[in-house]
Amino acid sequence: MASWRLNYQRFFHRQFGAQLEDYETRIAPMLQAVFAAREPLALGYLKTLLGIDGDTDLRRRLNRLGSLFPVSGETGDDTIRPFHRSLREWITNRTSAGHFVVAESDGHRMLAEHGLREYRRGVDALSPYALRHLPAHLCAMERWDDLIGDEATPGPLTDLLFIQAKCEAGLVHDLVKDYNAALAALPEFREENARLAKRDAAMIAYNKALREYAVARCDWWFARERGETRPEPPYPPLPDELRDEAQYPIPEESSPRAARLRHFANFVSGNLAPLSQSGQDTLSIAYNWADSGPVTVQAENQIATSKEPWLSRSPRHPAHSLRPQCLRTLEGHSSRVLSVSVSPDGRRAVSGSYDNTVRIWDLETGACLRTLAGHSDWVRSVSVSPDGRRVVSGSEDHTVRVWDLETGACLRTLEGHSYPVESVSVSPDGRRTVSGSGDKTVRVWDLETGECLRTLKATASRSIA
Repeated sequence: MASWRLNYQRFFHRQFGAQLEDYETRIAPMLQAVFAAREPLALGYLKTLLGIDGDTDLRRRLNRLGSLFPVSGETGDDTIRPFHRSLREWITNRTSAGHFVVAESDGHRMLAEHGLREYRRGVDALSPYALRHLPAHLCAMERWDDLIGDEATPGPLTDLLFIQAKCEAGLVHDLVKDYNAALAALPEFREENARLAKRDAAMIAYNKALREYAVARCDWWFARERGETRPEPPYPPLPDELRDEAQYPIPEESSPRAARLRHFANFVSGNLAPLSQSGQDTLSIAYNWADSGPVTVQAENQIATSKEPWLSRSPRHPAHSLRPQCLRTLEGHSSRVLSVSVSPDGRRAVSGSYDNTVRIWDLETGACLRTLAGHSDWVRSVSVSPDGRRVVSGSEDHTVRVWDLETGACLRTLEGHSYPVESVSVSPDGRRTVSGSGDKTVRVWDLETGECLRTLKATASRSIA
């Protein structure tokens, strides 16, 4: 047995071996709370939690624990904590601790039930500890009905008054952690979370395959430049886990409590900035946030009965979602897409592909409006001008082409680079375009005339002897 384990065993046997009943009734509950607590517990809160009368009894219990549970008063209110994490490892393991074993679950239960009693008396009755950590203890105990509640009786995570209290205390980001923990542990989400874990693993593996492919393709490309003939390396196939997610059911569609939890999580995540700036505006933000969901219903009810003149009613914002949604998939290219650009008005998208073409898409309908053919090799980069009138494309064929966005006509071809054009961009005034090439130069072009105004090439810096 490690020396630290032996020392713990000797200490507890010496202090409590002859009084196991007293240990189980007076000391163990205190240790359960201390080990389950999310932060060092204030002695005053510990007294209330355990129903200890007077400081004398508490001090007597603390004295028996000696230096293993130091008391610190740096914050103005004495707190207690285990002196080292190895103590937790020993005392929560029945094999090592024996009669002195402590179950953290019992501590979570005590802290959850005490916090719930405070919460049910009103958010104003919540202690600072319960305000911070009640959701975490309910989550640890899997007391979902208490945590989430229902339409008639909300739980802490679906109660706007609780959210407001957290925000006013500067705990918005703690609230986000609570939601993330609940979303990860709620039974309705377990299947989805397992699938997302597989998706993440597949993404890591796919990224590795893409990096290996990039190295192999560079080798192949340089070999092609040298005139060597070798097979083109195959592009890594997309794993099944990364394909369209629309086939998977969303948990909240079949579970009211999952829907409520996600709704409130969306509300908080979508309003982090305003909630962090002013917790007092929580009800007003909630009223102006969604359509007719539980967030808005609570806000409407509370605003209707409130006498606070600062609560405002302005036009509502569209609901936000934690889950990104694919609005449509644009299909038409016969090979990989290398670059996309969106028009300033948001109505059109432009894409460049390995199939040597540029395509213009209607983002409302997903239709391909036209295919711009003219490049003799891969289109590496595309850019829409700020006025939305022109498209600029850079290609493996060493050229830059300027296109009319509406008609699809090629207005001019800009020639001058001696290697493939890797990137293009249009100036904010729409008068210039800039291209970067594998020939180690950047060229500035006049879009009206097609003239190369200048060639920018880095010069070697002079060393100082």
